[in-house]
Amino acid sequence: MTKAKRPGRAQIAQNVAKAIAGLSDGTYKNPNQAVNATGAPRATLFRHLNGGKTRREVNVQNQALTPI
Repeated sequence: MTKAKRPGRAQIAQNVAKAIAGLSDGTYKNPNQAVNATGAPRATLFRHLNGGKTRREVNVQNQALTPI
């Protein structure tokens, strides 16, 4: 039997967006409840809630070309 694949980046971003939306509209009372319900990575969700950026957003100044 093969190992189950982890969700892709798009799925993770979608789960984090659902968790943040649920927290803002009151669906979830706290971030831990949002993590359990949506399957979003805990560290990623807490980083976004505390104003953190994605790796792509952080490294824009290091790129030779402008981002799309």
